[in-house]
Amino acid sequence: MRELLWNAQTRRIEIRFPFDQGLVAVVRDLPGRQWHPDEKSWSVPRDALHEVARRLLPHGFAPSDEVLGLLEDPEGSELPAAPTVVAPRLSPAVDAVGEDPADPEEETWSVSALNERARAILHDRLPFPFWVVGEVVGFDRNAHKSHVFFTLAEKEEGDDAPRATVTAVLFAGARPQIEKTLARAGGEMRLCDGVRVRMRGHVDLYPRTGSFQLVVEAIDPTFTLGEIALRRERILRQVRQAGLAERNLSLPFPVPPLRIALCTSLGSDAYNDFLNELARSGYAFVVTVADVHVQGEKLEPELLASLARFDRDHDLFDVCVITRGGGSPTDLMGFDTPEIAFAVARHPLKVVIGIGHHRDRSVLDEIAHSEKTPTAAAAQLVGLCARAEESLARVADRLGRLLGESTASERSRDLLWRERLLRRMRDRTLGETAAHGRFREQLLRRSGHALRAAELRLRERGLRVAAGLAVRLSTARARLDRDRDRLPRAAQHALRFTGEHLAVLAEKVSGRDPQRVLSRGFAWLRRPDGGTVSRVAGLRRGDAIVAQLRDGAVNVQVESVEPQPEQSAEGTGLGESAK
Repeated sequence: MRELLWNAQTRRIEIRFPFDQGLVAVVRDLPGRQWHPDEKSWSVPRDALHEVARRLLPHGFAPSDEVLGLLEDPEGSELPAAPTVVAPRLSPAVDAVGEDPADPEEETWSVSALNERARAILHDRLPFPFWVVGEVVGFDRNAHKSHVFFTLAEKEEGDDAPRATVTAVLFAGARPQIEKTLARAGGEMRLCDGVRVRMRGHVDLYPRTGSFQLVVEAIDPTFTLGEIALRRERILRQVRQAGLAERNLSLPFPVPPLRIALCTSLGSDAYNDFLNELARSGYAFVVTVADVHVQGEKLEPELLASLARFDRDHDLFDVCVITRGGGSPTDLMGFDTPEIAFAVARHPLKVVIGIGHHRDRSVLDEIAHSEKTPTAAAAQLVGLCARAEESLARVADRLGRLLGESTASERSRDLLWRERLLRRMRDRTLGETAAHGRFREQLLRRSGHALRAAELRLRERGLRVAAGLAVRLSTARARLDRDRDRLPRAAQHALRFTGEHLAVLAEKVSGRDPQRVLSRGFAWLRRPDGGTVSRVAGLRRGDAIVAQLRDGAVNVQVESVEPQPEQSAEGTGLGESAK
């Protein structure tokens, strides 16, 4: 019930409604709104009443008489009887050519206003809840969430591609009631992917994202149960039309059925119950287990692969058993596929089914030998072995009586033969059971030995690695100590060698000192600007030059120039006549 109530004590308008995520978003945008967790309701001040009415009445809220009186108060404007939805005019971009695109009177909407208007129209046109039929898609991956978003798909028979889809949401407030309805109808029946359902709800548009969705309020479990039954009947009709409905059912049980191919979830309750029942019998059963998922999308491919494997090696087995620990009708739907049905119907081994409860039957229960629990399936095989033993005992008794009618000695031999035969059979059965136990103990013992050996090898490798690291560390430390001792000697040797080399270089530099050259009687001829005269080329008569001697300088003037070969005059100033 969505209500607007007047609280005279707080002088505020109370807003009450069942949880709706879309409505919560609308209420949060109201001015002055407050949340009251104890009453699980919202409230707004009186001066926001007309804004509340404008935004919430289109969503189906019923105002109380007091709220209606406040709306008609002369101090405020009256509320229109029904919300008025104004359609937007065309954008100027699509108006006739030549009109001004910047019309100030053109109404412009925000995105939220557009979504709110669309939501108001949707609620006005579809204000009531209604029933929708479709196949559930995407529920399993969101089932752990409080609010579950999934898809309802409309599919044609035999076509996996959906003809149409709609987003649906199951809010946390409605989910417990729907789950109780399913549980009462089908005993642990639950929603899951692939189930066709008939759901009642109302349409809504979430303003924040503009997403259209169906808000689920109730479910019709009888429709889903009927769809499951129809699906099962369609598959059975296909098997019957192929002439395979009685094929596996008509196969006789091998006597005794000691070699068992088991398809179940390894380590599950069904697996343990089945093996425990066999173990209590004392017969030497040999069980080969194929670990398969017994629920969900992996069920079909894994079960088909296991059945194909046992088909290839059918000479190694007597019977094939398929078990799981019961479940709801929707859980058992995974076994109701044409591929699994045909694989079981055509299987060369006698197939025993133990996957449901007494009130739940699958396609496999109709085309193969059906037992309702894993324990019952194991008890059936144990009973066959017991009957085989009894039959053998009766044959032995009859043979003893026939032989005993001839002579007393023959009767004695018959009795001895009977006892020997029974003893050998019992010994063989017990021997195979003991051998199986010894094999299991050997396997466990060898596994323990292998683990201990691996642990020892790992420990030895760790010690070797530690020892190698210690040796390398010791070697590195010794090398470091040697380098530390050698470094001062090497540095002293390098310094001594460098000093000697520098002394030689200093001697060479000193030998090339211009002052020493001048002291040997040479002169350094320079121009007045400081440039060195090294060649007579370029000198003219009357040019002034400076002759630098050992103890001073002499200013001279060129009187004549007499060129000489370059090797006799280069760099010395010789061959130049100057005054």
